Amino acid sequence: ARQEAGTLLQEEVLNLEMQQAGAMENLIQSRHAEELAKRRFLNLLGLPQGEVRLDRQSGIEQEIPAEISPLNRHELRSLQAAVQAAEADLRIAQAGRLPTVDGFASYQADVGTVLDETGDSWMAGVRMKYNLIDGQRTSAAIAAAKARLQGAKALLAKTELAFSLEVQQAELEYSQAEQRLQVTEKMVKVAEETGRLNRERFKQGLVLAIDLIDIETRLTDAQARRSSAKAMYQVARANLRRAMGLPQFSESLKSDKEKQ
Repeated sequence: ARQEAGTLLQEEVLNLEMQQAGAMENLIQSRHAEELAKRRFLNLLGLPQGEVRLDRQSGIEQEIPAEISPLNRHELRSLQAAVQAAEADLRIAQAGRLPTVDGFASYQADVGTVLDETGDSWMAGVRMKYNLIDGQRTSAAIAAAKARLQGAKALLAKTELAFSLEVQQAELEYSQAEQRLQVTEKMVKVAEETGRLNRERFKQGLVLAIDLIDIETRLTDAQARRSSAKAMYQVARANLRRAMGLPQFSESLKSDKEKQ
């Protein structure tokens, strides 16, 4: 009845137009997101305006070390240096309770101007100083130095725990992104093979156009998911390197780019 009424072809055309409108909407949103990302990148560089060109062909594979830890974070190094400085201040304060010892020596030669007589003399000794009473000044300095040292150690321990959790979270996100990329790769292969088979069946008249459109739509959706998974995989790698305190690009890569 639908073929006799001529509504089947019209329905397929409407479905095609609806699919095209949906794809156009997604394209507009994607272009807007890309342009917004470029503006944010320029803002991050401190540039009011400019042109950002994306190299979609070449990719940089960032390596992940076998040992994953936040020990390379410069914040930890700064806090470790602060602990060492606090320990040195404590030793200096504690030295106020110790005696100080110094030595001295002198030599004197005398020449007479009337009788032409000469003579010499010398003196040497050791001197020790010790503060019996200082009004608790040394004790107060030691207590203050100990408090600063404890505060520096507590801040270091707290920061180490926070960075360790951050690294673990980044590692889990990287593992999830890697698994998602593998799954989407398999989805694309299955969708491509399904599309190839159904296109052959469509040529033989065994598949309706509306069914082929659905199959092609699923293929496009799988490819979009794979592209998204690839982007999230790269972001996860970069985030893991950042959490570990590693530079995003090696020095050798920077040198190669500068030579080019």
